[in-house]
Amino acid sequence: MTKEFLYDFIYKNKVAVVATVSADKNSESALVGIAVTPDLKIVFDTSSKSRKYSNIMSNSLISFVIGWENEQTIQYEGITKIPKKAELNRLKEIYFKNFPDGKE
Repeated sequence: MTKEFLYDFIYKNKVAVVATVSADKNSESALVGIAVTPDLKIVFDTSSKSRKYSNIMSNSLISFVIGWENEQTIQYEGITKIPKKAELNRLKEIYFKNFPDGKE
């Protein structure tokens, strides 16, 4: 798979299932809205009161299942990072292109 293929595939999908692991080692999954950067960073939002946020704070490893139309999916693993200032503003811009109502 090329970087271009991955970007196009992820870009076309506006939702994904995100999997995290709780502090007591239980797996948890949730459907989230996503956006993707050209360098393949996946952007999503969540409340600091959510289980996924608590899980990410205790274990930054994360995975996504993206796409299920036409029975084609990508599993994408990585490390979660909570962006700061300038990067956060850039990522919000990308995310809000997919979810303009998210600004509220």
